[in-house]
Amino acid sequence: MAMECRSGYIIIFEQLPWKYLDTLDIRSNLIQGHFPIPQPSTVFYFLSNNQLFGEIPSLICALTSIRRLDLSHNTLNGSIPLCLGNLSYLEVLDPWMNMFDGTIPTTISNGNSLINIFLNGNRLKGPLSRALLYCKNLEILDLGSNMINDTFPQWLESLPNPKFLY
Repeated sequence: MAMECRSGYIIIFEQLPWKYLDTLDIRSNLIQGHFPIPQPSTVFYFLSNNQLFGEIPSLICALTSIRRLDLSHNTLNGSIPLCLGNLSYLEVLDPWMNMFDGTIPTTISNGNSLINIFLNGNRLKGPLSRALLYCKNLEILDLGSNMINDTFPQWLESLPNPKFLY
């Protein structure tokens, strides 16, 4: 894979090579191409404001230590991988302002760590998933600017910590 940064340098790799990568922050560059998969040890992964396209590969499920995943402001498409709701350490899921379609992931595990979910500005459809009730730590749920077709779900009232629901 070739990635071109604002500085003009081109980085070429198939998979990010660092064995014990904890944080990768490549926000706000001109990086182009498909979604690069870091090592499974990655905890913080920030890819926002680039020119990434295509679907998120299923290898994303190997990031078992991931806590923050920021994919916002790219042109990623396809469905949001269902496995993201099963990553037990994931606290912030931020794929807003992309071109994701399908539904909100329905496979959110009980005991997950999700605090913030930003799905704004995609093309998500259908009703809200009751699996969101498993998000006991959820403070922010942003579903704005999608194509969700539902009545306001009264069951959202049973979330213990909501601060913002968009």
